[in-house]
This record gives sequence, structure tokens and C-alpha cells, in this order.
Amino acid sequence: FDVKKRVRRSVAVDETKVKIENNQIYVWNAIDVDDRSIIAVHVSETRTPLDAIYFLRKMLDRCENKPLILVDKGPWYRWALKRLGLEYDNQRFGERNVIEQWYSLLKSRLKIFWKRFPYHSSLPSVKNWIVTWCAIYNLLWR
Repeated sequence: FDVKKRVRRSVAVDETKVKIENNQIYVWNAIDVDDRSIIAVHVSETRTPLDAIYFLRKMLDRCENKPLILVDKGPWYRWALKRLGLEYDNQRFGERNVIEQWYSLLKSRLKIFWKRFPYHSSLPSVKNWIVTWCAIYNLLWR
């Protein structure tokens, strides 16, 4: 999906686990707090500081500035945020709630798959599905 690069005041960032076959993958997401648009998404097999820095760089490619990043206390974020020189705020509630609402929508959609992707799904097919879901969200729901 295509997101216009622009100045952003604040971005909520989070990740969640999703089952694929007998494994877990992680869906990373960044949402502009002001207009609720998804600005970056990433799917990975691990949840490490290296995954976080890769994802945050992807998010920064769609920002003309370095916005305030709203995160939970996931230990994989701190090093990546400091390494990129990003200002951040640890929040469980407040403005960061917009991303929790998005994950609630995603997980309710995944219930159709019994909270896991269909049998024989591959990581690339899951990535394609997630990106399509994000594009539809940006067009219809926000």
C-alpha cells in the first residue's frame, strides 16, 4: 500500500503474535495518531531489537520528520529507538490506544481463520494478506 510522506506529530507503534501453521509470526504496525492511518507494516518470524530497527526505519521513510513514537514497554524497542535518535513515550493507554483498536479489528478478522492463518499458508502469503488488509483499512475504516 502507498502512504504519502509527510510531517507527523506522533506515531503509535506495536506488534502482535499471529499463528501460522505451528509457528508464531509477528505483525508490526505504525499508525499516525492524528489521522489514524497505517503508515508502516512489517511481518517477521522474530521479535528482536533488529526487527524493531528495521520496522522503525520503514516507518521513518514515510515521515518528513522524526515524530514522537508511542510504544509499550517491549524491551525490543528501547535500543532501536535510541539508535535512531527518536523521542519516545511508554504508554499503555491514552493516544497509543489507537493501535490497540486496530489490532482488535485485525484479530476479529482473524477469528474467521480460527485465530490462525489457513493450512499451508506461507510467510509471503501472510505478508500479502496483512498488507492488503492495511490498504483496505486506510481506504475504508479510518
